[in-house]
Amino acid sequence: MPAIKIILCFFIANIFIALIGRFSPPHLLKAEFVGLGLLGIIIIVNYYQVKTVSINPKIPIKGMFLTVPTTTLAILIFMVGYIFLLKHLAVEDVKYLAEYKKAGLPVWIAFIAIAAWPAFFEEIAFRGVIYQSLLSIGSPKEAIILQALLFSVVHLSPAIFISHFLIGLALGWLATYHKSLIPSMLVHFFYNSSILLFEYFKLL
Repeated sequence: MPAIKIILCFFIANIFIALIGRFSPPHLLKAEFVGLGLLGIIIIVNYYQVKTVSINPKIPIKGMFLTVPTTTLAILIFMVGYIFLLKHLAVEDVKYLAEYKKAGLPVWIAFIAIAAWPAFFEEIAFRGVIYQSLLSIGSPKEAIILQALLFSVVHLSPAIFISHFLIGLALGWLATYHKSLIPSMLVHFFYNSSILLFEYFKLL
């Protein structure tokens, strides 16, 4: 089943990257790039194995200029509050750009790896293949909830479990509402990019 393959690959890739970061920090970025590349290939292959994808790739212009910015803004407002709550609870803050700066890599590479890649491939994986597969065993509402749950779990971080579950719900609703992955891809990209910009300009 394509959905199970993708979920397992996400777990394996994230565990592999975490182990490299723990035991061989200088090779962390190389491990991330290899992991992202292999995951991307696996996601695309499995996407085309799903014969009846109800969420098509057509751009839904109608209504998108309202739902995309409002959803992005709502997620950002929520996440800013969530990040401040984690800081208040003394939870260690994640610095996404630190490894890229240490390696002397330009910021745009970080944006590709941390903003663009997840926006494209994670949406195809969770709001595309996994959501479609879950529809065969449950209702659309149940499929949205389950894909959001899986989306939060595969990130392997208890601190962001609640936040990413809610983000997964919002992105799942958006993709289902528009019957397209384009709006959820845009929101995902704008959100991730905003978090990186907040870090770059030290706004959080």
